[in-house]
Amino acid sequence: MKKYLFILLLCLTSCYKIDKETILRYDGIVKAVLEESLPKYETGDTGFVNYNGISIWYEYIPTNSPMLKGTCLLIEGLVSTSMGWGSYFYEPLLNEGYNVLRFDNRDVGRSSWTEDLDYDLSDMASDIILLLDALNIASVHVIGQSMGGMIAQEFVLNNPKRVISLSLIYTSGYANDPELPDPTDYYNDTFWSAIFTYNSNNIEDKIKLELAINEAGNKAKLDNQNLKIIARRVRYENEQRNGEYSNAFKNQNNAIIKSGSRYDRLDQIHVPTLIIHGTDDQLVPIQHGEKLATLIPSAETLWVEGYGHCLSTGFSDIMMDKIIQLIN
Repeated sequence: MKKYLFILLLCLTSCYKIDKETILRYDGIVKAVLEESLPKYETGDTGFVNYNGISIWYEYIPTNSPMLKGTCLLIEGLVSTSMGWGSYFYEPLLNEGYNVLRFDNRDVGRSSWTEDLDYDLSDMASDIILLLDALNIASVHVIGQSMGGMIAQEFVLNNPKRVISLSLIYTSGYANDPELPDPTDYYNDTFWSAIFTYNSNNIEDKIKLELAINEAGNKAKLDNQNLKIIARRVRYENEQRNGEYSNAFKNQNNAIIKSGSRYDRLDQIHVPTLIIHGTDDQLVPIQHGEKLATLIPSAETLWVEGYGHCLSTGFSDIMMDKIIQLIN
């Protein structure tokens, strides 16, 4: 039996390979980033909200603008921490007069890593209510990407008076909709090539794996600036924060599956809503965003040519103008 498993593994490894040019590009990025002084990513007021044995870590970043307009809540995606919202994304919000609140979902970052806890996206949305109550924030502009956009939908559906506006970035109303496309062959091939190539626990391979997974969500390669942003973030997570929890994907993915479809409830969303999706998204194809737009009353849309499933600086610049228009 072991012989056949070895042959199967050998076949899979030979099928999924990263090309030499990409390997050399990643090698150069990682070498450069590991030789740098590590920047500080947490610059606001930080703390924990604790309840029922769960701790949710947050960072509150106040605006320096003399005219305060409100607070923007940023919700991250699957197995991603709050550090995924880079300063290039949230600084325009601060400059516009909005405080920024970002946090680690349960099972990632500095928040609780749970065991044998059965939860869904509505439970993750409930974490946010406890957070807002603890900080005495009555209502927020909600911005969610990927799974964070799914949590955002649950949050506004269950707590409509706490949401002023809703921005949903490359997300879905039903991730496992059998009538909509699954992740593309390009994504799957690139993802598994990365898993087989960078399967060790050293920091170099951890960074390279994250670079490859981010590029899997895009047809176009990311430029070196964006690759370095990702590499620095992974280094920071592993050297200054808690690193990665091995059960995070399983737990959060189960929450997505358990939550199922929100299609029959989305017509209850009546806050100003913006749906943003890249036309080249390889993980959550744009048809998911298009379907979502037909179900949320009066939702505005922004379909961005040439971008995929990664919050790159270029994608951020394009969507930020539209987000600020919405929240203003």
